[in-house]
Amino acid sequence: THRLQYKVNGLLLLGLTIVSLAACVWNGYVSGSWIADHHAELFASANILALLVSTYLFVVGRLSRPKNWLRPRSVYEDFIMGAELNPHILGVDIKFFSYRPSMIGWLLINLSFLCKQYVTLGFVTSRMLLYQVLTAWYVWDYFVHESKMVYTWDIMAEHFGLMLIWGDYVFI
Repeated sequence: THRLQYKVNGLLLLGLTIVSLAACVWNGYVSGSWIADHHAELFASANILALLVSTYLFVVGRLSRPKNWLRPRSVYEDFIMGAELNPHILGVDIKFFSYRPSMIGWLLINLSFLCKQYVTLGFVTSRMLLYQVLTAWYVWDYFVHESKMVYTWDIMAEHFGLMLIWGDYVFI
């Protein structure tokens, strides 16, 4: 077997995303509270995306995986838990990649609700500020140590199915 190689550039992507969004808000191209104002639509879209990606990976995984009569897996198990360990789409390991938009998205959602609170109340509460600092620190820490994430259980051992996909795209 060979060890998979991952491009670890999440911190750069996080920085570029935050700087780009800040520039767009500053220049009036988009409202800072846009995500908060459209959270229901984004939640529905994330659920649809998770189901579509799960279905695609399920079908591709079931069709491409050699049959193993010693370890049969049910359709349910392959859909929920995943049919493949490290599925690729267009050469990208979709499981490792999926953590980037979910973590960056989490930070963008939080910042949007911060803007929404400021627009609504005219100030930011201390609880909101504490929440922002703690979650931003968590996301920053994740990307600073992204190279170590390849050794976590979900990357090394869990197949990528609806359970992890929904967790990445919707829950986080």
